[in-house]
Amino acid sequence: GRITSDERKRLMKSGYGFECQCEACSLPSNLQEEDDILRTEAWTLSLTGFELSESQEYPELQEILGKAMRWHFLRKHLGYKVTHQLEAAEVVWHLAMVLGDQETLTQISREGQELASVRFGPE
Repeated sequence: GRITSDERKRLMKSGYGFECQCEACSLPSNLQEEDDILRTEAWTLSLTGFELSESQEYPELQEILGKAMRWHFLRKHLGYKVTHQLEAAEVVWHLAMVLGDQETLTQISREGQELASVRFGPE
């Protein structure tokens, strides 16, 4: 998730005694650099805090929703665990509810339902 390929490889080698050969760690160097940049962005967004307060105005909430949507996209795109994707989807859903953004609510609800069925099985 939050660390670069080199960091993950060092962690696996020193902590578990093997060289990681997963898909993310085995990308060609040009793609690995792009992947590391996206993973760093996803980590940074996860630190945003997505906390709401009564003093926030509509434009600020829209900006927070945009960041949450980007975070959710990155977690999907980078193949994060389903539970982590659900966490980001839940943040997007809550922000969309506060803003009354029906289009985003519909979209994220569908995605959340699909992720939940993967995680917990079909209804």
